[in-house]
Parts: sequence; C-alpha cells; structure tokens
Amino acid sequence: MQLKDVQAVMLFPYSEDMLNVFKFRESLEFKINSVVSFKSWGYIGKDAGTIDGGSISGYIVKSDFDRELDKIDTVILGSFRKYYGDTDIVDRYLDKILKAKKNVILLENHQNVDLEQYIKKFEEMGLKFYYFAPEVRNALLLNQISIPVIGVFGMEEDCGKTEMQLLIARALKKKGYKVSVIGSNTQIELLGGNIYPKALYGDDISEIKKIKTIRTFVNDIVEREKPHLLIISSPYGVNSFGDDEIDYKYNGILSHIIIEALHPDANIFCANGGRDLRWNKRSIETLELLSCAPTISVFTKRLNKIPEIASTKLNIELKKGIFNDEIFAELKRNCEELFDMKLADQDYVSDDEIVDLIENTFRVKNKLLNII
Repeated sequence: MQLKDVQAVMLFPYSEDMLNVFKFRESLEFKINSVVSFKSWGYIGKDAGTIDGGSISGYIVKSDFDRELDKIDTVILGSFRKYYGDTDIVDRYLDKILKAKKNVILLENHQNVDLEQYIKKFEEMGLKFYYFAPEVRNALLLNQISIPVIGVFGMEEDCGKTEMQLLIARALKKKGYKVSVIGSNTQIELLGGNIYPKALYGDDISEIKKIKTIRTFVNDIVEREKPHLLIISSPYGVNSFGDDEIDYKYNGILSHIIIEALHPDANIFCANGGRDLRWNKRSIETLELLSCAPTISVFTKRLNKIPEIASTKLNIELKKGIFNDEIFAELKRNCEELFDMKLADQDYVSDDEIVDLIENTFRVKNKLLNII
C-alpha cells in the first residue's frame, strides 16, 4: 500500500496488539514519532519495546493524546479491545483526529464505525483515511504456487504467528532472499506485506470458491512481486478445541482452506503453553497430515506474560497466572517430551538461527540455492 503524505506517525492506543508495527518499524516508509496509550492499560512511562519483555527502544509510552497529536501528521489507530467503557470510543478519537486535521491509518475493522461516512469526511478536509481491504480479481487460476511456500500456523489467535512471519522474512532478506509475506493481520500490510481478501471469511462463499480465490490472489502477488519464496500464515488455529466450538475462529476450517490453496512446503507451528498441551500436539499432527509437509514447533514465550492465561493440565503451580522462567523451562521440557521434538524459543532465536533452522529442518536449501 502506498501511503502518501505520511511522514510522522503516532501509534495509538499502544499495547501488545501493536507490537509488530513497532518491533519491525525499520520496514515502515515513515517515522514513528509518538507512542500513546490509555493510563488504565498500565504502559504509561514504560519503554515501548519492553512491554512484552523485549529490549529498550528509547520510545517512552505517553498518555496525553492531544499534546502528542500536535507533533505528527498521521495516527495509526489500532485495537481498542482492551478498552472497557464507551461503545463510541473509536468514533470520538476519529473525530479528534479529523478536528486536528491529521491523517489516519485504521488497523482494525471496528464494526461500530461507519467507514464510508468517515472516508467522506476526511476526503472533504483534504486528509487521508487509509484502511486495509485488498482487491482480488475473479477466482480463475487453479495453478499451483510455483515457488517455495513456508506456512506459519498456531493453536489459535494471538500466539505469535505474525511476529514469527516477520522474523523469518527479516532473517531471509538478510541472506539475500526476496520474500513476500501474506497473512491476516493488517499490520503485515503496513509493514510491506499482504493480507488475505475478505472473501476468505465470507459465510456465503463455498470452500471451493475460497480456495480458488486465495490461489488466484497469491498467484497475482507472485507475478507482481516476483519473490524467491512466500511466507504465509493462517488466522486462528489448525483445528477445534472441542465439540462446542464450531465457528471459523475455532474449528480450523480457514487453515484447511489455506493449506489446500497454497500447499506449504514446510510449516512452523507456534505452540501455546496456555492451553492443554495435548491440543498443541493434536494441532501439529493435523497440520502435518493436511499439508504433507515437515513442521517445526516454536514455543512462543511472549504469551506467557499475559496474566489471564489459564492453567495447563501439567500440574504446574502458576503464581497469579504468570509464567516465570523456571515454569517456562519446565513447560518447554514437557512440550518437547510430548511432541517428541526439540522446541525453539521465539524470544531467543536469532535471525541466523532462524535461517539455519528453516534450511536444515525443512531441507528447502537445495530448492533455494541457485535463485539469488
């Protein structure tokens, strides 16, 4: 997406939901000037890079939205899902941004917001209103994807899939590979990647039509960007957690559609210690069965810092629901024993180690060796 007239931006409201935009800010076409959050969320005064245990960045999270608004030309408006209060909170901040004559980049699809109304208002003021809705032409192509495809899957939402995609892409780019990234999180498009079209989520579209649509969409990306390989992911999880959860979020259907459409050559599975580990194992087995491709499992420690995380069935004592390093190490050992595989730790894997992991475990090195 070409973002014209965007030079200095504010991230708001800042939380773990916007971490990938911040962590991979070197991929942005503009500068992040301000990072602002709500006082009640507990980030004010902290370094923006450390809220998930990461490294110091020099950006301090602030609370005065109006004051910081004067310093930028564009607001990247993220998720308000942690905000409990007025249902029109997004509208109120959009009105503030409009009144201050600033552009806006909308990361989330806020259901209660009248997009058409705000697009018209911003255009009338000579301002930009950006949101993410990729176009896709008629689903005609049934050709297989002609280049290597690495799939990133996970237990469910918020298990580190987007961050893992961006880490892999950065690592491979340093090695000289040209990489295209395709996922469901709008932050990916902001960082130079692509997001799936809305057709993937439509209830009135058959699975066959979705497979054709996704394959057409991705073939167009390959033709346009001419990458050496693709890094794709899937929204939500690989399979269901139980008989009662039958919607798209939980039954794994979208993952199955993406696997059938794109046929990944190898997979990375983001394991989640906050769930019964048997479900992690079942997801890995399902993933390998459906894709007929080898799988690496990565234990995403970042999630273990979330206080609301549920106790697992491993008889591990959790203090206030937060995993300390000792508990994490024990969880990881149990995972390795259960999965019968060594687990990488996302927090501590370097770019070089990611490339080695991919090339050696997936054995795609011969496939990629002569393409640079």
